[in-house]
Amino acid sequence: MISDIMNIYDDYFRKADNIPAKQKLFGGLFGLAKKPSDNACHEEFSGRLKAALDIAAGECSSAELREILGYIFEMPVKHETSADVYWTLTAVQTHTVAAAEKLMPEDAELLAESYDRYYPASRRLPAQNKVYEALKARADDR
Repeated sequence: MISDIMNIYDDYFRKADNIPAKQKLFGGLFGLAKKPSDNACHEEFSGRLKAALDIAAGECSSAELREILGYIFEMPVKHETSADVYWTLTAVQTHTVAAAEKLMPEDAELLAESYDRYYPASRRLPAQNKVYEALKARADDR
């Protein structure tokens, strides 16, 4: 299942990388062109990832879910240079809450620790707090 998730990300990165190349010369004249953030690839990526995570939450072991969620949590950190991609990768983390509830407490604790390193409390957005809280709650279910 991790390979399916990685393929969804790879497809998204390919599409997101091609957004500027598809903009027409002078398309932004007088503010008439759409912004790169308006591209449908962001919404498509989010939907595909959510569907895959819903399947993973029902079929994968806790160890497999830990690997999948760890990958998802690490991606924004690796793609901070592209604002549209970074914010999309950050936003889709909210899709991980249901999968986090299926983790074994030990796996949730490991993910909560790494999540806290990637996204310290002082820099977390409200959506990221929900992800962290879900991980901590599951880790405390011992």
